[in-house]
Amino acid sequence: MRNILFLLFVLTSLGVVVTAQLPATATDTVAANRPHLLAASIMDATSKALAEEGRSVPRPTRELLNVPSHRISMIHRSKTDAAEMHSDHTDVWTIKSGSGTVIIGGEMVDRRPVMSTTVWAESIKGGERYAARPGDIFNIPPNLPHQVLVEPGQTITYYNLWCDRSLPL
Repeated sequence: MRNILFLLFVLTSLGVVVTAQLPATATDTVAANRPHLLAASIMDATSKALAEEGRSVPRPTRELLNVPSHRISMIHRSKTDAAEMHSDHTDVWTIKSGSGTVIIGGEMVDRRPVMSTTVWAESIKGGERYAARPGDIFNIPPNLPHQVLVEPGQTITYYNLWCDRSLPL
């Protein structure tokens, strides 16, 4: 029994070490929900790559982690993009760099479904407006319209933690 416990401890320890060393930008990021390290150096390099991409693409995004209960992405915006609303998940945004205005709530103008659980719109009428600065965190529950407004010449980069609403926390 002692040998089995020791072997289990060793295998578990190795699993954590190997998992923590997997690259955060691996093509297949879907994995069981186990420890992952998203190192600051990798996040900084990803942010720079997205900013470069943002010169020709309005909303470059990198998925950093995808596990059954949640996903983490980094998103860079160099201009105002569509408003959106999701019925299947909560978004938690943490602003990494730049600035903009986040609108949460209100009424979507010129709605168009893009997936069974997601609706986009040209803009939002009403809603609460928040100045977004590095370090700010926004919790956006399901079924609430939200949009990031970016002033000309400005950019904003943020992490999006996507939490599946069908799973208990």
